[in-house]
Amino acid sequence: MPYTPCDFEAFIFDLIGTLVYVEPVEHLQEKRMLDSLIRSGFRLDENFIEIYRRVSIKYSRIRHSLLVEVPNTVWIAESLREIGYNVDPSDKCVEEAVREYFEPYIEFAKPFKCVYDVLGMLRSLGFKIALISNFTWGDAVRSILSRLMLDNFFDYIAISYYIGYRKPHPAIFMKVLSEIGVDASKCIFVGDNPYTDIYGASSIGMKTILVLNPSEKYDEACYEEYMYARDPDYILEDICCIPSEIIGLETENL
Repeated sequence: MPYTPCDFEAFIFDLIGTLVYVEPVEHLQEKRMLDSLIRSGFRLDENFIEIYRRVSIKYSRIRHSLLVEVPNTVWIAESLREIGYNVDPSDKCVEEAVREYFEPYIEFAKPFKCVYDVLGMLRSLGFKIALISNFTWGDAVRSILSRLMLDNFFDYIAISYYIGYRKPHPAIFMKVLSEIGVDASKCIFVGDNPYTDIYGASSIGMKTILVLNPSEKYDEACYEEYMYARDPDYILEDICCIPSEIIGLETENL
């Protein structure tokens, strides 16, 4: 049964997999990172990518277990230190390598269908709109939103890189609620991940919408994180269904 607009005041969205999708470009990203470091004077070859992958797995486990964010600059600096280079995450050469790493990712990011129509409709109806994204480099999110002309839709944008905590940690959700001035019970969170999005948002009292992302495999028991997922209030094929299924609007051509 659809809600009425007076039942809630805000929609909060996940970014990647919900509003935007990115074609796999990891190998190109790694090459761009390696080339940047070589231009900065480091004597490296393809073996460095294997070191970086191993370090990234280490920090991925830390990020997922502790729900804290660890920037990519930390990963690259540690990879370089393993082979004898004395560098810090804040060094310009490391930051430049991260920028190069994410350039292909930003370039290949594309909006799902209906994104502009749905966000525009929600704004016209007076809802507050916010974004929460788990991301290890904040500038990448800002660049994606700017390039796709999505940034102006949002009243507040929370990125784990800046907040320090990742979904489903309550702190990143509470930060958004504080910034937009809306109680959790008056918010609907829209995301594609049953654990980080649905579990995280419902744990603090938000209503939730799970958007089915074809790249996710929700029925595989081997996905340990889904053991903690809670049932969403709604499951939608895509965000095109939000106006009709959630707030009962008759829409055409979305």
